[in-house]
Amino acid sequence: MPTKTHVKKVQLELTSNMNQERGSRKGHQEGWQWRGNARALAKKNRAKRKHFGIDDDNEFETKTQKEFVISREKTGSEVGIVASANAGRFHVFFKGKYIDCALDSELPFVLGHRIVVGDYVTVKQTSGGLVIDHLVERKTALSRLRRDSTHWGDISARNEQIIVANIDTAVIVAAIMNPPFHPKFIDRYLVLVQHGGIKPIICLNKCDLLNERSEILAYYQKLGIQVIRTSAEKSIGIEELKQAIRGQSAVLVGHSGVGKSSLINRITPVADLRVGTTTKKTGKGRHTTTSSELLIWEANSYIIDTPGIRSLGMWDIARENLQLYFDDIDRLAVECTFADCLHDNTAPELCGVIRAMQQGSLPLQRYESYIKILREL
Repeated sequence: MPTKTHVKKVQLELTSNMNQERGSRKGHQEGWQWRGNARALAKKNRAKRKHFGIDDDNEFETKTQKEFVISREKTGSEVGIVASANAGRFHVFFKGKYIDCALDSELPFVLGHRIVVGDYVTVKQTSGGLVIDHLVERKTALSRLRRDSTHWGDISARNEQIIVANIDTAVIVAAIMNPPFHPKFIDRYLVLVQHGGIKPIICLNKCDLLNERSEILAYYQKLGIQVIRTSAEKSIGIEELKQAIRGQSAVLVGHSGVGKSSLINRITPVADLRVGTTTKKTGKGRHTTTSSELLIWEANSYIIDTPGIRSLGMWDIARENLQLYFDDIDRLAVECTFADCLHDNTAPELCGVIRAMQQGSLPLQRYESYIKILREL
């Protein structure tokens, strides 16, 4: 007759075996689930590739896609400017009026996601109406690094997000307060704008409020950047701003709540754009503009409102080339002992930039802007 000790030992062994079997079954189920997810993902990607017309060699640039972009010299007369883009539908300024267009049905659907506000496109008549059949080669583009995942996943996202195209002037709008004034954000925009081949203007809005910020603004003017002080609420500086962007394609960029839409309403009252406010808790602006939109306010004068952007990642800028977008730092770099100096961790006696910063001829916040961007590259 088995003893109590023996029974207990057998029970423990049975329990152990059951746990092992359960663990094995669980591991098998988890493995099956992972394999099932992988198969589902692969199936989804195959379907996506088939829908977008992407070939079996994983090449995004198919022959059709390459031919979609044509040079500016071959456009002819059937050219319009994209005023807004939303889910494959486009509002195009064409022959003096705004029209609704879709992408030519003979083209892969994904090509529609390469078109942004400000793009020049060729338009043709089909039995179904007017459609876009070509994208004209861009002369300039304002873009940033895409950090967020999108519905199109790894097929259409190429790490660069183009905000607007074919811009002559970018008006970097900042507010003296509400939301708080951030020179480092201005510096970041100055890099992106210059990298895109676009002329920058700094617009200090809400200048009727306190805290003039004249010292840093005088420094930007010393760098050769035009600074315009405005108040959309009291119509201060509006004529000066209009004169600076007349006869051009201009975009207003900056944080939410700085007054971009209010300024556009002053420049062209027919725009009637919604105006936002800042939150009391954070002092940051609320998004009122949800997508970019191009408006014509005078003959050959276009203005684009953009959503407020809080994250501006640098796109396609090498670390050793960053100082080229900081004219003041680039001029001081000739005083560095080593030609490849990045001015980030060098003794002052070897680095002219750090030496100038310590002596006060280079503002600390400009140097900090440079270093912050450098560490992201």
